[in-house]
Amino acid sequence: MKMKPIFLLVVIVTFLLAAQPATAWYYAIGGGGEGGAEAQNFTVEVGKEDINIKGFNTFAGLAVPFILHGDGNVPSSTKDSDCPHGDCDNLGDKDDGTEVGLLGKFGMEVYNSRAFVSLILGVTRTNTVELVESNTNPGMYYKKSEDTDTNGVYGIGFSYMPEFFDWGLKMVFSLDIDNRRGLTGLIGWRW
Repeated sequence: MKMKPIFLLVVIVTFLLAAQPATAWYYAIGGGGEGGAEAQNFTVEVGKEDINIKGFNTFAGLAVPFILHGDGNVPSSTKDSDCPHGDCDNLGDKDDGTEVGLLGKFGMEVYNSRAFVSLILGVTRTNTVELVESNTNPGMYYKKSEDTDTNGVYGIGFSYMPEFFDWGLKMVFSLDIDNRRGLTGLIGWRW
């Protein structure tokens, strides 16, 4: 069953988040690109900060990335069948549509500075099309096959969670670097 690792990750993060008081939550949104997906991303993240584990200030979060491949990789005139005459060039697998995933993030504060270093682990899923182009009729494309690919995601993050003004504006600034999304900047709020 492919969903067991995701289910286990959600249960562990839920346990960590539920074991603390109902304060110190955060959410952040952001985007970026230049990763292995070779597309821009939009990411939404929610989590809990100020989790004390054996005297260390930590945070845990869940992020949902939307990697925007769009429809440009597969031409709109592509036929939903294999090459009918056998004289076609294979153009390889092309990501089609939006890739979505679930990422877990766990960070630890560096020297009571409100700066955190974190590990990122998760998976994304994307629709892929094996595209072929006709040699006898250039510009005519066919789908040799269509599949859903699962991609593992791993990386590191750097977060800063300061408090501004006397009335306590609590912010989150994060920079994530991972193999699938590339460089992703996030900004958010805490309460």
